[in-house]
Amino acid sequence: MLVPLAIFTKVDSSFEHCIYSKPLLTGKRYQNMQGMKMDLTTEHLSKVELLKRLDHAALLKLAEKGKLIPVSEGTVIIAEDSQDNMFYAILQGRVDIHISSPGSLLLDKAEGKVVATLKAGETVGEMALVGQKRRSATAKAREEVLLACWDPAELETLFEEDYELGFRVQQQLARSFGERLSKTNLIARNF
Repeated sequence: MLVPLAIFTKVDSSFEHCIYSKPLLTGKRYQNMQGMKMDLTTEHLSKVELLKRLDHAALLKLAEKGKLIPVSEGTVIIAEDSQDNMFYAILQGRVDIHISSPGSLLLDKAEGKVVATLKAGETVGEMALVGQKRRSATAKAREEVLLACWDPAELETLFEEDYELGFRVQQQLARSFGERLSKTNLIARNF
């Protein structure tokens, strides 16, 4: 069960740039009125398709670098054409991917055509891991969502320190890109 966002207070604001629309809550740790804390754990990450083949030690390293972020319904996580560079894994809930029509105003981009709906276990913003700065689509929370969030610069440092981990993540990323490219080709053929 996802805890409603309204009962949390900010404890750690070091990751304010994770969500494009700057929700009330950001950071790795949150505390409700009873003092409950939420941390990104290896259990969370073991359910992410991109990370499923990693061992516990690798997941622990990734958990230490990431942040756990609850997001309310309707929040824009990534805005099309923005230059943020965060990478996200959906731990709970669904996220709609929108693309705008050519010539759309910036304000209309979050209301563009829904081309995909991602669910728990899937990732969004992967292009940030390969250096793309400008976002190609908008990602918007369809319902309350729980995300893991990473800064690619921190991941790059981690991957330089642990080449095997970097290789394994990049290998899974390449598989994911291949699958998504195949799906995109099918959509384009039927357009």
